[in-house]
Amino acid sequence: MSASRRWSVLVALPLLAGACASSDGGSPAPVAEVKPAATAVPAGQEAKVLTVGDRGGYLGAYVESAAGRYLYFFPPTAVCKSLVRTGAAVGYAEGGCGEVFLGERRCKAVGNGTLTAWGARAGAGGGPPSVASYRVKRVDRYWIYLHGSFPLAGSVGAPAYGELIAMTPNSGRCQELVGQQSAPLEYREGEEDTPLALVSVSGDCPIRGLAAPTTGTVGG
Repeated sequence: MSASRRWSVLVALPLLAGACASSDGGSPAPVAEVKPAATAVPAGQEAKVLTVGDRGGYLGAYVESAAGRYLYFFPPTAVCKSLVRTGAAVGYAEGGCGEVFLGERRCKAVGNGTLTAWGARAGAGGGPPSVASYRVKRVDRYWIYLHGSFPLAGSVGAPAYGELIAMTPNSGRCQELVGQQSAPLEYREGEEDTPLALVSVSGDCPIRGLAAPTTGTVGG
């Protein structure tokens, strides 16, 4: 090989090597560090979601916190579904029907199922007999969902104005109310689970949950 030919090969080698570098001719750009969102729960606000089940489209969840162990009804939003999961560790904040959170994600409860205990916490209790007016929204294997006005709702810490979803067992005494649009509503002092009862011909039909009508549920 001639001397000129050898020099041309040596010059070409670094040019070919340069073609394997990054497209901008330099080293690859550093990958930006992705920091996880803060999920620390402030001391005293720690809570745990014990169980979750469907209740007429609501997320019916028992949540245990420093406030106690209560059955809450949450709306079925994407954020709420990401927080309200069986076994999940979350934060709990007072106000309204309660709220769970983790980082910047927050989910407000729209109802409660432990009505006696919730009413005691709210400092509510008692009231004269009244009349509830309602329409039946759904009947499933276990529950009857009534949408209407329940004037004694304030006695268990729920809003006493506007319309609510009342949940009653799908039992004989409650089934009598399905064909009606109103029924006497009374407060029963000393009842462990719920002090509110609609009165049918056969006896008391206990209200075991109250929630605000919400999109994606029987009230939406």
